[in-house]
Amino acid sequence: MTSTIERTEVLYGIGNAMSRLTQAMSRVRNRADVRGDSLSPSFSMGVEPIKKEYIDFKQRGVKIRFITEITKDNIHYCKELMKFVEDLRHMDGVKGNMAVSETEYVATTVLQESQPVTQTIYSNAKAILEQHRYFFESLWNNAMPAAQRIKEIEEGIVVSTRTKIFENQDEIIREIRNLNNRADHLSICSSLGGMQMSYKFFLDTYMDMVNKYRKKEQFNKLRWIINVDKDSIQLVKRFLDLGFQIRHVKNMLPINFGVSDKEVALTIEKMEGGKMSQSFLISNEPLYVNHFNSLFEEVWNNGIDAAERIKDIEQGVDLADIEVIPSSAKAQDKYLDTLKSALEEILLIFPTIDAFLRQDKIGAIPLAIQAARERNIKVRILVPTNDVIEQKVQALKEYCCHANTINIRYIEQMQNAKATILVVDRKASLVMELKDDSKTTFYDAIGLSTYSNSKAGVLSYVAIFENLWKQSELYEQLMKAHEQLKIHDRMQKEFIDIAAHELRTPIQPIMGCLKSFFLI
Repeated sequence: MTSTIERTEVLYGIGNAMSRLTQAMSRVRNRADVRGDSLSPSFSMGVEPIKKEYIDFKQRGVKIRFITEITKDNIHYCKELMKFVEDLRHMDGVKGNMAVSETEYVATTVLQESQPVTQTIYSNAKAILEQHRYFFESLWNNAMPAAQRIKEIEEGIVVSTRTKIFENQDEIIREIRNLNNRADHLSICSSLGGMQMSYKFFLDTYMDMVNKYRKKEQFNKLRWIINVDKDSIQLVKRFLDLGFQIRHVKNMLPINFGVSDKEVALTIEKMEGGKMSQSFLISNEPLYVNHFNSLFEEVWNNGIDAAERIKDIEQGVDLADIEVIPSSAKAQDKYLDTLKSALEEILLIFPTIDAFLRQDKIGAIPLAIQAARERNIKVRILVPTNDVIEQKVQALKEYCCHANTINIRYIEQMQNAKATILVVDRKASLVMELKDDSKTTFYDAIGLSTYSNSKAGVLSYVAIFENLWKQSELYEQLMKAHEQLKIHDRMQKEFIDIAAHELRTPIQPIMGCLKSFFLI
């Protein structure tokens, strides 16, 4: 008795590939296990030679167990397939197509809907058969009965929700791959490390998604938000070439997340260098999914097209950084940090007296004075005045008596323009809108703030400052002239009073004599 020679081979071309596949199917004696992706039911029922073999299985009493991903698109093929197999089960995100019988193993390349295969892998090696039988059993035990999945699809039953933190790397990779495979669309917001990690572990799932969406002519299903800079530009180009839409955002969120129509996965770790995060929260809870989809849309709408950003970087265009800061707490941090960054000049415009007092309280004025005293930075301040301001300004001038780098001028309190303006080194500006001047704290008084290092924008504020500075000089001259006029008026009045008194003094005796004369 001669033993069977073990061999493993790859057959190319529709003729060879399909012939070996049907031959292997015809030799199945009692049972076989099949695992296929979402296109495998259409291949099994839509390609005539393969369907004939399934009909033959039914007639010969061969038991077939079949695992696939049951979807809205393939549900009618799955129902037909159930007529010829012993048991059909559903599993999300199934990839790869293979079958293993008592004596043989076959696998096919990526399937096309209802189309023959062009490449088949064949083996009768015992080790390969045992390996794939074991792998199939592990999947089978975790798969869902087809009838249950079909009922969910047809009746619109919501799958039970779950929110779980995964800390095992293999589990994280498996769960995210499944999320990608189940997604009808995918939106990712990440750091460079997050993109590097995704490229390393999930590139094949993205390629599958791109191919799926291209067939359906849906080109807006894959989107990514990232800070596009010189470090990330090459990887961003790869994802653009792959088919992603990408937008640049300067100030990224402190989390990395990917959200589909069904699930969200997120981590707070930076994943520097593409290192896998130690933990991921993954949830299909609708509240979480809807929240992160809305969050993504908000950030996406404020982003810049990555292709334009890359063009600017490669052409060396001066890239302006414009940041809108809705939080007064963050605005205060930005305010003080910008003051500390000054190297040559600080320009400040305060619209109201209380604005000056509030920002003196948080340390902004002391920082400007420190810059003038210790770093010889030129500081100019425009502020409305009253007795309190004059006292503070006088104290500041005495404190900085040895420094000629600080100058403060007075302007009229602004009625319409309600914003504190800071310009540093004529390279950066921070405009803080006044929300409620009656409040005593910076947090309550300040509304929206805008930071910019746009050359045109910053120089516009410099021009506004210089114009007001000149006006304040004229205002001071008018005030001095007014004071001189008041002094002149006072001196004139005093002279008239003295003259009148002196004139009255010699007239009184004369009037007395005339009165006596007339009485006589």
